Amino acid sequence: MAQKSSGPQHGARQKISRDRNQNLSVNDRIESFDEGQKVVLRIHPSEPEGRFHARFHGSRGEVTGKTG
Repeated sequence: MAQKSSGPQHGARQKISRDRNQNLSVNDRIESFDEGQKVVLRIHPSEPEGRFHARFHGSRGEVTGKTG
């Protein structure tokens, strides 16, 4: 019998959840970045759309351009 797929967020409760004291304002969520700027990827639990895979949570990257 085939095993059930657990989905992309399986086992990510610690990464996705936040403390109640770590609330962000709207200005913190909507932030603009310049090309070449270094960023750290963080999953915000209250925004399910546009969420990347949990394995990339906390990784650093560089902004290469704007899409969409």
